[in-house]
Amino acid sequence: MPTPPLLTLSLESDYREYFINKYCKSPVITHDTISIRFKVNIFDHAFFENNDQSFSFRRATRMDWIEDALTNSCYPSYHGWDNKKMVYLKKRRVTLYDNNFLVVTEVFNNGIRGEFITAYTANQNKINMIRSKSPLWRSI
Repeated sequence: MPTPPLLTLSLESDYREYFINKYCKSPVITHDTISIRFKVNIFDHAFFENNDQSFSFRRATRMDWIEDALTNSCYPSYHGWDNKKMVYLKKRRVTLYDNNFLVVTEVFNNGIRGEFITAYTANQNKINMIRSKSPLWRSI
């Protein structure tokens, strides 16, 4: 299945406005009927690089992939790993999209609602670890 084209906008403020209009005004309903909400302030986490807190055009251009990953059942989802507690979390869902793009959500209310956490392109080692060790997602 082809991925949506990369989103090409000029400025960080353009991407922010696009994110708010596309994702923050109404939830995305996943293929398994979870209502995922997007908070406005999560933009500063999801579309900035951790190392220097600079806006990441690379991440932002893949913004439309988030909805496709969540709404299409052909992409596998796994339980997310908590690095501090060293356990898999029942509420953390990691969807593997297009072989190396991860969409992370937190699911609650018995699997009825959830929240977008982040999305990013992962390296092959991370993808291999998820595929080989993370349990496949099962609704809570």
